[in-house]
Amino acid sequence: MCEIRVVIAGPKKFSYDKLKENCDRIIGQAVRDSHNDNVRIICDTSKGINLLGEYYAKENGYVISQIKNEMKFLSKNAAVERNRKIMEYASANDNEGILIAFQDRNNRDIENLVDCAKECGVHIHLLCRDDTGWEEHAMQVPASAN
Repeated sequence: MCEIRVVIAGPKKFSYDKLKENCDRIIGQAVRDSHNDNVRIICDTSKGINLLGEYYAKENGYVISQIKNEMKFLSKNAAVERNRKIMEYASANDNEGILIAFQDRNNRDIENLVDCAKECGVHIHLLCRDDTGWEEHAMQVPASAN
């Protein structure tokens, strides 16, 4: 059975309540739309929002896949390579990939994750913070990208 594979990305310091509120809504809608409650949360092993994502997965009984963060051992483009690897895993084997990204300022890593998600056919929910609060930008992926 195919899975809903969710990547949660964002800043090192983040509110668990904000993460939970948005993940509950986005993942809940994906489960309802696909009639599939087989959810896997994909985390890398770095600190920050990744640990919150792992906690969220455990709290909700979701399967966790950890992708080891080996950036310090890789090339200059290690973050780009890691992001591509994560997005390819999220969308592999006809699984439904979802990126939930929180961006509180211009962040090249998040921008690259979004680009990789587009190339891999992953559904994107980009939540951006400005002076008035958080605003969601959901991006549909063309069927040809899958």
